[in-house]
Amino acid sequence: MLGMRGERISLRRTLLFNLKAFGWRVALSPHVIVYNNVNIKRVGSIIFSPTFRKNSCKVIIGGPNNYTAQHTIFFNVGTIIFDGTVQIDAGVVLENYGIIHFHGYCLLGVESMILIQNRLDMGANCRIGFYATVMDNDGHYVLDLKDHLLKRNSKPIVLGDFTWIGAKCFVKKGVITPSHFIVASPNSVLLKDYSSMSCYSIVGGNPLKVLRENVTFISNPESEMKVINYMLNHRESEETFMEQFVQEHNVKSFISVD
Repeated sequence: MLGMRGERISLRRTLLFNLKAFGWRVALSPHVIVYNNVNIKRVGSIIFSPTFRKNSCKVIIGGPNNYTAQHTIFFNVGTIIFDGTVQIDAGVVLENYGIIHFHGYCLLGVESMILIQNRLDMGANCRIGFYATVMDNDGHYVLDLKDHLLKRNSKPIVLGDFTWIGAKCFVKKGVITPSHFIVASPNSVLLKDYSSMSCYSIVGGNPLKVLRENVTFISNPESEMKVINYMLNHRESEETFMEQFVQEHNVKSFISVD
């Protein structure tokens, strides 16, 4: 399978990853697909939920991309749990010492960084934009010179269903988002619990503030592709088309992935 930059699925990497994670039975009919542009440092503990197995979901690591020549880095000495299909794009750095739980279809965008020591929960249909960083720790410890204490430097992160972290945004330790939450790019910074903010909102900035309400993104890939293709070929009739498109399609199909 030839990609846009020449990347192909690596049969060797795919076989070895599945063999280390699950043994021969799964390795010969793999759930995890690994491309040539992937560096697997450590596989760690990989768990597929019953929902994942029932729906014949896939995990895709690396793959074709026109935006980066960087390799995907996969380093897991903790536990990663998959409830649905997950796409880990080219150039992603995923480093996990704790627990990462993907609660459904999720996307880690090009050259995003996922650095976890404690725990990350990504709700169903979450997206992490390209060059974004999700980091549940401070990386280093700070010594309090008054009481000579070292305080814990990590807290779990919880991203609600249908959360979209935009390109070049930063998600720090202890962040909690509500569902249907869009963080505008670039350079927005999330630092705390935002679960009291309104669902179906676009937020952005530093400090974070609400930019728009009663909106969501089209998370269903098929529906989104229909819109993209039409917009490219009918640049003069966007509003008319969107009204007709929404009338002819079940709006629920825009925001769900089977």
